[in-house]
Amino acid sequence: MGAVAQSSTLKERVAGKWQLPLFLLGFAMLGGSLYLSRPSPKRIPLSQAVEHLDVLVSGGLNDAALQLGEVLLLRKDCEGAQCAPVHLRCARAAFAQAARKRSVSAASARTVTEHYRAAVEGGETLTAADLENMGRSLEWQEQFSGAIDYYDRALQAGVSEPLELQRHIIALRRDRLGASPRELHDLVGQVLRDVGDDRLDMRLWAIEEQLGLLEEQGRLDDGGMLLAENAEHFRESDLRHRFEFLGAWWFYKTGRYDEAEARLRTIRNQVERTDDVNAMTGWLLGRVVMSDGGPQRPLEAVSFFSDVLRNHSRGRY
Repeated sequence: MGAVAQSSTLKERVAGKWQLPLFLLGFAMLGGSLYLSRPSPKRIPLSQAVEHLDVLVSGGLNDAALQLGEVLLLRKDCEGAQCAPVHLRCARAAFAQAARKRSVSAASARTVTEHYRAAVEGGETLTAADLENMGRSLEWQEQFSGAIDYYDRALQAGVSEPLELQRHIIALRRDRLGASPRELHDLVGQVLRDVGDDRLDMRLWAIEEQLGLLEEQGRLDDGGMLLAENAEHFRESDLRHRFEFLGAWWFYKTGRYDEAEARLRTIRNQVERTDDVNAMTGWLLGRVVMSDGGPQRPLEAVSFFSDVLRNHSRGRY
């Protein structure tokens, strides 16, 4: 009797729930129809997306800028010239990202150049900074001639640090392209013509370079005129002792040992022992007293060298 009652109860429960599968099916169909009929999300205009890229790049968020740029380049409304502004921002972000690294891979450098080239092909105009960045990315790929071409264009476009870029170009031509002393002499001469008294450090560098190039060309006698033309610039400068050292070096190289020694001793009496000029003069004085054609003074030379080692053990000299 109890078994019959339980069976009856089970049938009633099942009989009351036969609608459940149909209810679930109907609910699923309703959800699907609502999804299909939903309003499509509006895409922001490409120009507005480019403005957002500018904000990311200027804020140093280069990874985010590159990720957004990759998404934008896949959009159907981003083709040809429309993509050029995106490529330009991606190039800037990729360059900034690579420049932070101690060493840059060829693949990272190619990413920069590819984006810049796509931007130019789409009609974008590169700024002076962009041209310099393009040159740097080519240099990372060891395409030195191409890099120098872009650096020259950056100079013509008004790069922010022209003297530093000129110095870099000279180093590239000398160390990577094997430019002759005569070619380098002309380039360094251009720096001397361009530099003002607000960059006496650069003028001093150029004079030192010119003296070395004149020596390579067998024209060291012309160094006297170079030094005389620039003396007034350093007369009241903090760099005057370094300039005077170059004059002493020129005396030494042209065989005027007594004048070289006298000038070097005077300079040493005017600078602190910790000053780099002290090391420079000690290094050169040791050579002068061993090369002046008179009695050899090895002990005196050793004393100068020892002084340099003692006071400037980690310095250049």
